[in-house]
Amino acid sequence: MPENPLLQTFATPVYQRVLPGTETVNKGLRELILNCMPADWQPSRSVMGGWHSGLDFFNWGGQDVAQLTHWVQQGVGEMSRECLRGKLEGAEVTLFGWANVLFDGGYNKVHDHGEYTWSGVYYVDKGEAGDDPNNGILEFIDPRSGVAEAMKKVVRIQPTAGGLVIFPGWLKHYVLPYRGSDPRISVAFNVKILLKAGAAATA
Repeated sequence: MPENPLLQTFATPVYQRVLPGTETVNKGLRELILNCMPADWQPSRSVMGGWHSGLDFFNWGGQDVAQLTHWVQQGVGEMSRECLRGKLEGAEVTLFGWANVLFDGGYNKVHDHGEYTWSGVYYVDKGEAGDDPNNGILEFIDPRSGVAEAMKKVVRIQPTAGGLVIFPGWLKHYVLPYRGSDPRISVAFNVKILLKAGAAATA
């Protein structure tokens, strides 16, 4: 009989890591993103009180974008090898991303990226932290339908410069209002993994 009879089932994986040595790259990314933001920007999609670039960020060019692309690919690889064991050989992987800039009072509405395998965010500049621990945090909604209120779990991630977060695209999430005079800058991304025929059945 097992020592611990409690079996934790249907876990939802969330990858979180603060990468070392990101200061120089973040400085370059911050300058690039702010310079590319149009003066007449408008809120778009789920971003309120902030700017959302086009979906071609990883094609912007330059060594800083190339380095971030490498970091994201490494993280996605780790996540995929852990969660999709035996299914990755011959899979087709597509990655695209976009820059986000939040200003004082900006937030992201509840949404998901359900058609993608993984979604994620890299924090270039966390802006001002302030005294409020909930300032501009990323929050995930418990995906278990009908779960008892006492069993619901709240997962919150505090933005940190150099922080990389990856999660299933179907997992609903949002960003609480950010308060600060400096912009909060991040790069979000989606990953679609198309498995080769029969991979799911044989894994």
